[in-house]
Amino acid sequence: MPPTRLVIVLHCHQPVGNFDSVFEDATRRCYSPLIEILGRTPSARVGLHLTGPLLEWLEPRRPDLLAILRLLVQRGQIEILGGGMYEPMLAVLPERDALGQIRLLSDECERLFGKRPRGMWLAERVWEPDLARLLALAGMSYTLLDDSHFRAAGLTGRLSGYYVTEKAGAPVAIFPIDQEMRYSIPYRDVPELIGALGALGGQTVTYGDDGEKFGLWPGSHKLVWERGWLSSFFKALEETPDVELVLPAEEIDARASAGRVYLPAGSYEEMGEWALPSEASARLHDVRSRAKEQGLFDDARPFLRGGIWQNFLVKYDEANRIHKKMLRVSQKVAALSTPDPKAVRALYRGQCNCAYWHGLFGGLYLSHLRHALYQSLLEAEALSEPRQVVRAEVNDHDADFRPEIMLETPALDVYVKPDAGASVFEIDYKPRAFCVTNVLGRRREAYHRDIARAQIVKDEDEAHSIHDLVRTKELGLEKIVRHDAYVRRSFVDHVLAPGASLESLDGERYEPVIDLAHARYEIVEASEDRTSAWALLKLEQGGLRVRKAIRVSAGEAAIEVAYDVSRIEGPALPLTFAIESAWTLLGGDDPERFYEVPGQSLSDLDHQLRSRGTWSGVGDVRVIDRRSGFKMTFAPSLGADAWRFPLETVSQSEEGFERNYQGTVLAFAWRAELAQGAAPLRVKLGLRFDPL
Repeated sequence: MPPTRLVIVLHCHQPVGNFDSVFEDATRRCYSPLIEILGRTPSARVGLHLTGPLLEWLEPRRPDLLAILRLLVQRGQIEILGGGMYEPMLAVLPERDALGQIRLLSDECERLFGKRPRGMWLAERVWEPDLARLLALAGMSYTLLDDSHFRAAGLTGRLSGYYVTEKAGAPVAIFPIDQEMRYSIPYRDVPELIGALGALGGQTVTYGDDGEKFGLWPGSHKLVWERGWLSSFFKALEETPDVELVLPAEEIDARASAGRVYLPAGSYEEMGEWALPSEASARLHDVRSRAKEQGLFDDARPFLRGGIWQNFLVKYDEANRIHKKMLRVSQKVAALSTPDPKAVRALYRGQCNCAYWHGLFGGLYLSHLRHALYQSLLEAEALSEPRQVVRAEVNDHDADFRPEIMLETPALDVYVKPDAGASVFEIDYKPRAFCVTNVLGRRREAYHRDIARAQIVKDEDEAHSIHDLVRTKELGLEKIVRHDAYVRRSFVDHVLAPGASLESLDGERYEPVIDLAHARYEIVEASEDRTSAWALLKLEQGGLRVRKAIRVSAGEAAIEVAYDVSRIEGPALPLTFAIESAWTLLGGDDPERFYEVPGQSLSDLDHQLRSRGTWSGVGDVRVIDRRSGFKMTFAPSLGADAWRFPLETVSQSEEGFERNYQGTVLAFAWRAELAQGAAPLRVKLGLRFDPL
């Protein structure tokens, strides 16, 4: 019986914006021993994919590892795979950027390893049929996808070899990643695994998965390196005639395809479930559990697959904001008469997929990863618009058939969503490339029902250190898990009961007297001159007329929002009018980031951005960020109370549950009574940025 042909492809990646210490730890515990064992084992023949962020980190710090890889490539032991340079989600990029990302990594691989990749790793194995055309256009002849993609296309049984698909006559080969192998390596007993592989004589089986499984995933370092699983596996392969290691390109060159296939849009099975809304994800989990109990969960149940990756842009408004900002910046970079390589690189970094979604790993929930995307995009934007501009633009920025207002000056980007209470969903302080509205709200996740049963949680403070694992009850996660009643933005308006307090805005019980947070304002004007860009909006609802004017100064980094609120029908209305802004400087209890309130004596706790409480009759409220080198000054009209509370989330990670500070809500509130024919309530709230 001919030997089983085993194709192994390892994908190694760290996201843009990850801490240097994480890169260093990952290299020490995983990448370095992995490359070194390959160098010591000539019979170990694998495909290897290193993403752009990892290559950029390794080249100046560990050139010895890249030198080993170059040697292994030259002697035909390692096949380097390409992909998008900064591991973008190709399916949601403009085609020019997708092609550019693939070609850039191919160029880098050729420069570093002396050979141009023939195939590529597809980020998160997210597939759309049109990608066949795009991959072929970029010079790629093959990629790898999970066998669940093929099940969704109706294929059954164990898949062997590779298949061919095409779009408009442009072909690409696809290796089906064997799910049994993905779950077995590196966890199954080596002799048992080798025996199972040998029993498949004559077939070609493909294993493709994260290289981080070999040292970084929980428990894997002890298994793979301390107990020697990987060395035992390579030794067993070397000694058995029943299994032969082959490289992907060798398989294509030596054997015909297993046939033609057309795959629907999708990703690996777990991703499909994570992409569903939380309630649907929980229902799907229950259906799967019942099906397994009844012995029905098999290849004939493709309807149990979940959603597609793009659903994350529905599930998380914050992910959609980053995506649409990326598209706007991409247009600006593409509009340059002469391409700027620095602007292109910065744009591509802002397309790294990890902080656009959330599943088992933190991803979108990690504020430093989101910050790195915005920082890169703002860098690209600055390079694409060297001429100082003042702009007031009305367009359908987020592609929902409703207009947004884009106010842009040399120092600030301020984006307004009229159909969401004329709130501001993005404020970018350009001199520091800092999006201060990079806040993730608190939403219901399917795994929150497991919090009470959780044993451990990883608490990450925003001084960028990770505390020891501690008991869930010690952190009081049951109290932290809250779910917001509306999307957190800035300059969100509220008409609340006369005795309202900050509790009115903190959590699921949002009971306004008149709901302005979800109201659809009418655009009266959006315009600019040399001194400022501004927008005028109006609303009539619940017997109130609200006029809202947003002005962004061109001479300084300042926003002023002015309100005129009058009673036009109905009885006199006592109320609390509040203006809420959600923002982040990344640090909740970082001593370099703190409050100052003139005329108020603040305790050490009250100085913290993670603090909670009310300041009565405030003037200015200052927020200092010494790490980033700027301060924000909120300046309300006289007579305001200031409410503040942190936004903290509990998210799932590979190590348990993580508690993260996401940002702060700062709201200014005025007590008033409005009556027909009486003077309107007129208040203002300014926000100014100054460098330190």
